[in-house]
Amino acid sequence: DKILLGSEKEQIKKLYNYLLDYKMYEEQVKEPMLTWARNFGHNRNLDQWQQIWDRNKKITLATSYKENLFKMFYGWHFPPTRLAKMYSSQSPICLGGAVVRVQC
Repeated sequence: DKILLGSEKEQIKKLYNYLLDYKMYEEQVKEPMLTWARNFGHNRNLDQWQQIWDRNKKITLATSYKENLFKMFYGWHFPPTRLAKMYSSQSPICLGGAVVRVQC
């Protein structure tokens, strides 16, 4: 309702900015966010994810800490046997690489 207040030029600008923000907001949802929501049974909004990501990015100066952050975020830290318990379709003997987990 507040978007429609003001002159026509301001309305077009406000509508365009609103649509642009909405489009960018949708594009920020990433697969790990959905996986975490499925694994833990509750969702976090995008603002909370952004705060978590920014905070962790600031405190991780060493490469090993950054690697652990990425492993936690993308779920790479789970061994194949644990993943097989979480997802019944996955083999417990499937081995993954350091960067890319191989799907069996």
